[in-house]
Amino acid sequence: MKSRDSQRSKLYKAEREAWQVFSSPLATVADIRQYLERQSTRKPLQHRYGDAINVTEWELEIADGRGTLHAAAYGSHRISIPLWARNNGVVLHEWAHIIHNRLEIDGRISSTTFDLWRHGSRRQELRGGASHGWQFAAIYLDLVHFCIGKEAAAALKEAFKKHKVRYRPKRTRVPTQEQLERLATMRAARTTPVVKAA
Repeated sequence: MKSRDSQRSKLYKAEREAWQVFSSPLATVADIRQYLERQSTRKPLQHRYGDAINVTEWELEIADGRGTLHAAAYGSHRISIPLWARNNGVVLHEWAHIIHNRLEIDGRISSTTFDLWRHGSRRQELRGGASHGWQFAAIYLDLVHFCIGKEAAAALKEAFKKHKVRYRPKRTRVPTQEQLERLATMRAARTTPVVKAA
C-alpha cells in the first residue's frame, strides 16, 4: 500500500523559500550531468546511500524537459528538467526522488563492511514512505548539506520547520518502569469491585 503524500505542498513552499538563499543556475543538460557526476563522488554521500547515488553505472537519463511544465523524476533512472528548473535546488530535489526510489531496490543488507558501503548506512532507515514524506525530506536535506553547504542546509531546515515539513520519523514514547507500575495499579483499582456496607 502506497503512503499518502500529505506534505507535498508544504515541502514545495519550504524549498521555494530556501532556494532564495542557495539556488544557483545549471544552464544545460550537460551542466546538470556534470554536476551530478561530481556530487555522486562525495564520500559522505557514498557512505550514507551507497550505490543509490551512482549516476553513471545506473545510467541516469537527464531529459531537457521540452514540452513539460514541471521538473520530474521517473522511477529510478530518469529525471526531466525544463529550462525554468535548471538550478541546483531543483536538480537535487529530483535526484533525491531517484535515490529514494533506488533505496527500495535490492534492500537486503548483510553486516559486512563491504555491503554497508555498497548499500549505504541509511538504506534501511529511509526506505519506503510517501513521495515527499519524511524519508524523502531527509535525503533532500542531506544532499543540500553535502552538495551545497551547511548554510544552505540550515536555511532549508529552517524553512522545513516553518512550514511543518517532517524530515525525521515520529518520536515514539517508551514508558518507564515506574509509569508501567502506576498504570497497572490504576487498572487494578478500576477492576476491584466496591463492596457497599449494608
